[in-house]
Amino acid sequence: MDGAPFTLGGREFIVPRLRVGTYERALRASDDLAKAKLPDAPTDPAGLAAFMDAQTAFMRRRIDAYLPVMLDLLHANYPDLSLDELKDLVSLTDLEEEFAGLLSAAGKRRKPVPPGEAASP
Repeated sequence: MDGAPFTLGGREFIVPRLRVGTYERALRASDDLAKAKLPDAPTDPAGLAAFMDAQTAFMRRRIDAYLPVMLDLLHANYPDLSLDELKDLVSLTDLEEEFAGLLSAAGKRRKPVPPGEAASP
């Protein structure tokens, strides 16, 4: 498999090169989330329920934006990986870092393989 190593949830993957379509989906996901804002924490207990609802909706939006792009990127080398399996590997608290790290791994330059030598996985 061509790619760079990346670990999610203790499992190592070989991340393939970033494809243009995946990159465009990643940009759309990031742009959409940049527009979404969490409300300020309430100063009184009456606003706590609405704040918690807004926070939950924001987290759902992040999951719905990032995970399909991450799955799309990994599918080139792991076509049997399901969205549910990926959800079990990705940390909610580290979601943005794992998303960015996976894209970074996909964009890393590979050393050219000298003629006559095999490429390493």
